[in-house]
Amino acid sequence: MILFQAELSPPGSNRWRLEKKVEGFWRDFLLDVEDGVFEITLDQLLVFGSGADRIPALGFSPQPTLSFIHETGRKYPEANTCLVKLKLPIHNTYEVFTKYMCEGIVQAPAFGLA
Repeated sequence: MILFQAELSPPGSNRWRLEKKVEGFWRDFLLDVEDGVFEITLDQLLVFGSGADRIPALGFSPQPTLSFIHETGRKYPEANTCLVKLKLPIHNTYEVFTKYMCEGIVQAPAFGLA
């Protein structure tokens, strides 16, 4: 089951290509988090993206979504827990993507971003 549905730009556009690449990074990242590759857990990801520490029995309303941050200089993930919307930064490599994802999620509670 896919919890977060991606909101993508029109197919074939330059933004769509970048978003599809980052969507792939996101899926790989989830697998690596589940395998314990990083210092964060799936529970922390859920709290960051939704504010909830578990998936509600009847699911989320509204449906959780992924969007993408195209603005230059915005490197960290962002979340709107009221809308259950996770905004992923655009990075060129998986290594850079995971670095900023992990840093952003680990530091979010300290800065009140989650």
